[in-house]
Amino acid sequence: MPVEKLERFDFGGPPQWALVRGQRADSPVLVWIQAGPGLPMIHDAPEVERRLHLEEQFRVVYWDQRGTGKSFDSGDRETL
Repeated sequence: MPVEKLERFDFGGPPQWALVRGQRADSPVLVWIQAGPGLPMIHDAPEVERRLHLEEQFRVVYWDQRGTGKSFDSGDRETL
């Protein structure tokens, strides 16, 4: 069964978000994170899959690091 879900993670600061996608719920996990300083990854998921076909063998976690994309919080600037 294909997987596509948006997940929220709380680590004691502003929430961070990741998109999890894959062809099977029992596939191994591959975390895709921008090397940094971070760029948002969630919006690139369809293009990454089109080019690399990683979701055929993995559940790919496209992580928007703190301060980027869906994980951006304008009130968090001082601690970045």
